[in-house]
Amino acid sequence: MRKIQLVHVGWQAIWLAVAKQTSNIWTGIAQSSTIVTKLLDQLFAGTVLTELVTLISTSSQADIRDYVHRSAIWALLPDRARIGFLRSTAIGLLTYESPEESTSELEPELVHLFNSSAFQTEAFYHPSMSLSRVIVYSKRFTVSEPVVLQYLRAYQNSPSAGDARAFGQLVLQKRWTSTADELFSYSRWNSAWQGALAECVSLLGMINRFIAYLMPGLSTLPSRHQLQDSWWKSLLAELQSVYYEGPLQDGLWEESGGENHEIKAQRTGGEQWVDALRKLRTRKTRATIELLLDTVTMHYPTNSTFTTLRRNIDHA
Repeated sequence: MRKIQLVHVGWQAIWLAVAKQTSNIWTGIAQSSTIVTKLLDQLFAGTVLTELVTLISTSSQADIRDYVHRSAIWALLPDRARIGFLRSTAIGLLTYESPEESTSELEPELVHLFNSSAFQTEAFYHPSMSLSRVIVYSKRFTVSEPVVLQYLRAYQNSPSAGDARAFGQLVLQKRWTSTADELFSYSRWNSAWQGALAECVSLLGMINRFIAYLMPGLSTLPSRHQLQDSWWKSLLAELQSVYYEGPLQDGLWEESGGENHEIKAQRTGGEQWVDALRKLRTRKTRATIELLLDTVTMHYPTNSTFTTLRRNIDHA
């Protein structure tokens, strides 16, 4: 096999037969990388056995990132072989180069693969893929939020301050609300993530945003007015959801010290709550925010939003 002549299909057939017999495509083949180069060159000039190329595409020599005619070879490779060569080449690029950088020139076939969620799921677990590289990768290529979430949930380290900020900025730019929620959860037990959350806190729901503002890493973000506004908006959203009929539902307004005639019954429940909270904030009712929160937490003692707002009523 040392004097194999790749231009002859007969020699290729012999190579293929030996490979099948030994279950090793490289049995008796020296300088395998050189042989692969010659075989790929032969695709331009003559006939190459499809099965042989396909076997090579599943071997350790399928990484052809340094092949001179790489950009032209993809169109000549058989379909199954192209998939194998592309994957190995992409992994090789991730390992030894930086294909995520905008200065890296890539053929459309490789760009398509790097945009693939299936490949990204594999690539993001590659040892070379740090958080900073994932951020840059996600800026150049089309990355879906589920792939990033999967990476984030498997991430075992604490991010640097710079990586945390850059990741949060990416989350905000992509409008990845589920990832923002995940960062909120992480930030409660690992302060290193609070820098990321600070960048995308606007993507959180009302009550989580209010809680986030109380975290040490985000405490400088809101003004007193913004924190107060966040508290009242969180309360409004939860009241409209739980007491959807309005303040008169279950006798809530009277239990809070108010009088039922203060509520305009012809309006929707949501509109009634907007008007009722405006009266509470401007003290144009006998009802008090303390009594209201005492009552709703008594009605719904397991409601975390009501209990959190009651515990932080000094921000009202």
